[in-house]
Amino acid sequence: MALGPIVTVLSNIPWASVIEGAPKIADGATRLWNSIANRNPKPVEIETVEAESDANRKLTSLDLAPLVLRTHALETSADEFRVALLDATKLINELAQQNTALVERIELNRKRIHRQMVGILGVAVFLIAATIYLMIRA
Repeated sequence: MALGPIVTVLSNIPWASVIEGAPKIADGATRLWNSIANRNPKPVEIETVEAESDANRKLTSLDLAPLVLRTHALETSADEFRVALLDATKLINELAQQNTALVERIELNRKRIHRQMVGILGVAVFLIAATIYLMIRA
């Protein structure tokens, strides 16, 4: 596997911008999580209205039964959606925190590699200078 393209891609990434943006992403995910987690569903106020049909009759409990069942099913579906939304925001928050940690680790590794390259370059210059000195002296 050639490391050239990988090194090229990694060297072209603006790490300072990525590191600068990572905490903002984590903060945004945290705010999203807090806003979703702390949101309480507002109770729906239902006004009682006497509905009239073609025959001007009042609705009976038998007429309302399908509506009550459907309303219950919709409330259950909304509760399930809210739980799924909470799970998704929690996952986004955790991923943002992991992203921040990974970006910080990558930046530390980049700095470490830079220091090692400077050290190796210094040793190489010393060895070349020592070889030239020994060649001139002999």
